[in-house]
Amino acid sequence: MDNLDNLIEIIRKNSFSMEPVPTGISPKLMPLKGIRFLFFDVYGTLFISCSGDIGKVEHSSQDSHFIDAFKSAGLRVIREDTGSIAKKLLTEKIKESHQASRKRGILYPEVDILKIWNRVLTSLITLKAVETQRIDRGLLKKISVEYETRSNPVWPMRGLTQLIGLIKREGLRAGIISNAQFYTPLLFPSFLFSNPYEIGFDPELFILSYQIGEAKPSLTLFLRALEKLYRRYPFSEKPVKAEELLYIGNDMLNDILPAKQIGFRTALFAGDLRSLRMRKEIEECNNLEPDIIITDLKQLEDIVFVSKKKSKIGSQ
Repeated sequence: MDNLDNLIEIIRKNSFSMEPVPTGISPKLMPLKGIRFLFFDVYGTLFISCSGDIGKVEHSSQDSHFIDAFKSAGLRVIREDTGSIAKKLLTEKIKESHQASRKRGILYPEVDILKIWNRVLTSLITLKAVETQRIDRGLLKKISVEYETRSNPVWPMRGLTQLIGLIKREGLRAGIISNAQFYTPLLFPSFLFSNPYEIGFDPELFILSYQIGEAKPSLTLFLRALEKLYRRYPFSEKPVKAEELLYIGNDMLNDILPAKQIGFRTALFAGDLRSLRMRKEIEECNNLEPDIIITDLKQLEDIVFVSKKKSKIGSQ
C-alpha cells in the first residue's frame, strides 16, 4: 500500500456517517440558461464538514485530537500537556504565517499546512513534548491527515452521488474553487472510490487555496479559474464568458460575493446548518442575492441540466 492509499485509509478510519442539519431556508430555483462550467466549494457544499469549514483550530480541536494523531503517526508522546502545547503552537504558527503574508500585501492569506506542521513538530521536539526519529514529508502528511480528520470529520453531502452522475451523463465540465489543503482532493477517492478526474471534474480546473497562498474571499482564486479556462479552451469552442460559469458554495462572503464580483452566476447551498454562512453582519452581504438557492445538490438538475436539455432541443 503506497502513501496515498495510507492517507485515504486514515480518512476512512476517522470518518463517520453524518446527515445535513436543515437550515429552515426555502430553495429559490429557476433554470439558468447558458451554463457551460460548474465550480464548487468543497467543505460545507460537496462534503458535510463537522466544524463547518476547514482550518478552524481554536473552535474545533481538542487536546486529545493532537495526542491521538501523534500516536497514530508513530510519534512518542512524552509530556502530559503535549496536546495543549501542540494546539497553542499550531494556532501561533498559522497566525505568524498569516501576518508574514499580510506584510507582503496579501489580504486573505492561506497557509501550506505541511510547512506549518513542520514548524510545530520542530518546536514540540525542542520542548521535549514528542519524540520521533526524523521529520520527513511522509510523516508530515500523515500527521496532517490524522489531525484534520479528527478535528473536522467530513462526509459526502446528501445528493453528491446523484450530482456526479448527472455531470458525467450530461457532459458538463466541473471544477473546484475552495479553501483547501493537499488532502482535500483525497476526499473523493476516500468516499466515492474514484479520483475526482474520473467522475467528471477537470484536473486543470482545481483551484485550491494552499497552492496559491491566498484564501477566499480573495478574488485571485476566481480570476485564476478564468485564466485556466481561457488557456484550456482557447480555440476548440466559442470563448468562455464569466456568466457561463456557475459557482456553488455555502458562504455568502467567501463564495457568493467574490464569484458575483468576477461575473459568475451563483448558487448558495443552504442545505446544512453547520456550514451555512449568511454573513448578515457584513455590510457587503446585506443586499447580496445569489442567482439561486439550493438545499439539496440534486436540485441542480432542475436548474442547469434542464436548461441544457432545452437549449439542445431548441438548437435542433
